Amino acid sequence: SINLFNEFKLDSAGKKIILNLDYFKYTNDDTRPYEGTSVNNNPYAILYFKGINNNSQITNNYSAKVDVELPTKLVNWSAGGKISVSNTANDITAFNSGLINNPIADMPQTAHKFDYNEYIQALYFSGHKKFKNNFEAQIGLRMEATQTQSHNGNSNLFLNTNYIKVFPTLNLSYVPTENSTYRFSYGRRVARPNFSELNPNVTYITPFLTVEGNQILRPYFIDNFEFIYSYKKLESKLYYSIESDVFNQLGLPDLNTNQIKLIYKNIFNLKRYGFSETFTFDKIKGWNSNNLFNINYTTAQTIDLSAVGVDGFTSFVTSNNDFNLNKDKTLLLNLGFEYYFLGAYGIDKIKTFTSTSFAIQYLLLNKDLRINLRANDIFKSDKYRFSANVAGVHRSSNYYFDTRLVQLSVNYKFGSKKVNVRNRQTGNQEERARTGN
Repeated sequence: SINLFNEFKLDSAGKKIILNLDYFKYTNDDTRPYEGTSVNNNPYAILYFKGINNNSQITNNYSAKVDVELPTKLVNWSAGGKISVSNTANDITAFNSGLINNPIADMPQTAHKFDYNEYIQALYFSGHKKFKNNFEAQIGLRMEATQTQSHNGNSNLFLNTNYIKVFPTLNLSYVPTENSTYRFSYGRRVARPNFSELNPNVTYITPFLTVEGNQILRPYFIDNFEFIYSYKKLESKLYYSIESDVFNQLGLPDLNTNQIKLIYKNIFNLKRYGFSETFTFDKIKGWNSNNLFNINYTTAQTIDLSAVGVDGFTSFVTSNNDFNLNKDKTLLLNLGFEYYFLGAYGIDKIKTFTSTSFAIQYLLLNKDLRINLRANDIFKSDKYRFSANVAGVHRSSNYYFDTRLVQLSVNYKFGSKKVNVRNRQTGNQEERARTGN
């Protein structure tokens, strides 16, 4: 990846122009072989299956982003624009034997291609005003134009889209005392599919289960309202959100073949009503604890008629704890815990799951040398279990995404401590996240 950054100061009052030019290339060569046996009891027979999926994905992204900051005595204005171009090429070869009577020796593979090009142009502005009575307001507006071109080499389907969307924002805050704050915010945002979720070619997990993307998958849009009251270490939040055209993975069963096809589709519209409480505890020396309780109620209306929407409550608690284990603050410990209760999301009824993690850090050589040991999902309990009704069939699923890990790292900092290094976001953070890496 390459990032070119420049900041042009226009005057001493804070007026400036910020320029980001970015490029990244993401390459993923994925090979997934599988084989096994299946036993029929009546009549008794052993059947064999074998297969392989190869996908070479290359994504190139070019982006240019310009931001202008114009503070004045009345209002601090900011404006900008961004252009992003993404090109993704997928070369796929695959073989699936199905169930056969004899072991498989040869795997002749068929080749498929899928190409996807995306062009986004955005203009935006915002204004921020501080009033004398401890009241602040910020308004903003963003307009995005999007064009996409895709080609499925297997079906020879060419698909083009072209649309313009507007995203307003509003933030209000009032600070009546030193210890309390009231805030209200509204914002609209877009959730675009990962590039791999658009790839329509079929990947076989077993002869009974396939996964595929969707060339006609659309982004979904979220309108979010929040009211927050903060008092000292306590923060209470009421929120309401509308999610339109939500996409997710849908399991389509075939009762004749006992096969399930997992495909990404725009499935439902969602409304969410929620409340959360955040509390920070720091009364014991050397211990800082951040704790969250969140509960919400969702209603889902399906736009895919094969699925059945689920309404219900969802809640979870999290606790993140930092400890200084010695006077010099060179031995640090972090303990994290999450617990998700029974819940509902869209078409899924979700079962409970939990995760526990820890990290320990030891600082040496005047804190220039850092030794870190980190463990995630210690008890291997972060399992996503859910059930759904699709096409008249009840399906229960149990997924584990291999989040359990232990990691040891050693870092040494060279050079002067007087040099300040600023972490800056590049202009293509969203596109990087959509590679799935």
